[in-house]
Amino acid sequence: LAAGCDQHYSIDSTGGSEPPQKTISVTGTAKLEVQPDEASVEYTFSSTEKKIAAAHAATAAKVDAFVKTLEAAGVPKSDVVFGYTNYSPDYVYEENKPGRIVTFTATTSLTVKTKDFKKIPAIVEAGIAANPTSLGSVQFYSTNLPEHKKKVRDMALRAVKEKAEQIARGLDVKLGKAISVSEGGWSSSAYRYYGPSYGYGYGWGGNVANVAQAQGVSGAPSEMAGPISPGTTPLELTIDCVFEIK
Repeated sequence: LAAGCDQHYSIDSTGGSEPPQKTISVTGTAKLEVQPDEASVEYTFSSTEKKIAAAHAATAAKVDAFVKTLEAAGVPKSDVVFGYTNYSPDYVYEENKPGRIVTFTATTSLTVKTKDFKKIPAIVEAGIAANPTSLGSVQFYSTNLPEHKKKVRDMALRAVKEKAEQIARGLDVKLGKAISVSEGGWSSSAYRYYGPSYGYGYGWGGNVANVAQAQGVSGAPSEMAGPISPGTTPLELTIDCVFEIK
């Protein structure tokens, strides 16, 4: 973790009938390396049938089989978060005729989460075996982000105050109260992805065919050696503050 301030400040004196106001403007930046504590993978399953009910039933069967496979691998059902179910008509078009509905596609999305990174290969392998429509990359993130943000904000505020005090001492002036403060946008890679660049070949937004091709059809994720290590993600904040000087 680190905290510091940019070498930026100014002394401002404004004219007019009121006594001039003298200020120091300071910019402070703090950064904290955050360790992810949870991972998730997103899947979609879909089926196409002539009737909506049949398409729904076929998709539900795929999802049910997938969840049972996960439970057999030690992933509890409570770690499976269901997203949405969508029904869309499929049309055929003939010359000089309006589109005609011939089938319906039912699509369901779900996300599997885990705090045990050792289970990730089994989760992805279960997804591939269930023949999903799409399979996302593994996303790593921190579930304690609000607490981490509080810590970084405290670090940035301390850095701002220390810098302002140092400048005041150097200019032989007395530091007054803070009269304004603004918080810049947070800078962070909120999620870290485990995709092709990390070696497994699970592409974000890719389809199952691409996944199988990337890993080699016979190379199941659980057979691959080496632990999955997501590393850390920097969380950074900048604060601008204006102090009175006397």
